[in-house]
Amino acid sequence: MSANNCVPNFVFLFFLLSIGSFLFACYRSFGSDLMHIRSAYEMSLLQYTSTKTILIIELILLPLLAPIIYSDSFYSDLRTGIYKNVLTRTGFRSYLWAKEIVIFLATFLTIFIPLLINQLLCLITFPQTGYDNRFNLPPYDIGFQNYDSEAILDLLRLEHPMLYNLAFIILISLMAAAFAVFTYGVFLIIRKSRFIIFAGVFLFMTLFSLLLTSFGSYRWSFSHLLVPGNKGSLVLLGAWIFVLILCSLIALYLRRRRHDIGLEE
Repeated sequence: MSANNCVPNFVFLFFLLSIGSFLFACYRSFGSDLMHIRSAYEMSLLQYTSTKTILIIELILLPLLAPIIYSDSFYSDLRTGIYKNVLTRTGFRSYLWAKEIVIFLATFLTIFIPLLINQLLCLITFPQTGYDNRFNLPPYDIGFQNYDSEAILDLLRLEHPMLYNLAFIILISLMAAAFAVFTYGVFLIIRKSRFIIFAGVFLFMTLFSLLLTSFGSYRWSFSHLLVPGNKGSLVLLGAWIFVLILCSLIALYLRRRRHDIGLEE
């Protein structure tokens, strides 16, 4: 399957998850007393307890799902020979950078827009202030007993719940984009089939995350850090994103240097 075919398929998949989780939340809440309906922020895919498993599975599979969207475009260009036509109009360095930027933006938006739509649908349907919550606390008391200084952006959750959800939507989208450009960097360095690269990156990231969990803490896992309400460090989450993008930039530099000194295959 080519990269161009994967983009619409995965856009549809993430929209299906987004709208499907919203419809499930509506189904579970239909006919309920207003006192048992949670706020629009806790009914979204990010926080709703009945669909949180979907979010966790999506986050665990993120190193596989995100790269498939468009990360193999360089590989496709090499296989079809279309890169030769592109290089008649632009330099090799500009070509590599353009791929990096497009892959980052395409992946970011593919994840960001469905999650944002899910939140907007919840805002339209459910009240902004709910009388029920997943912590089983009365609304007037939630800001006192439920604040956790070790949870990422927990103060923002209490003061500005919409910004809190939006922040996690951005963080999840950034992580997906980072995985995508990291895989793009692997394609620049290693000449293997799509299946080997995608499976290899997914297995590497999964094993690396498990090693961090085993020898460090479960709070170091990227999938744990991206779940709203979990304990962890925003700095560590930023480090994950930074290192992935940095590895991609190093791969891009090495590939460009090989081309510049005449070692291109």
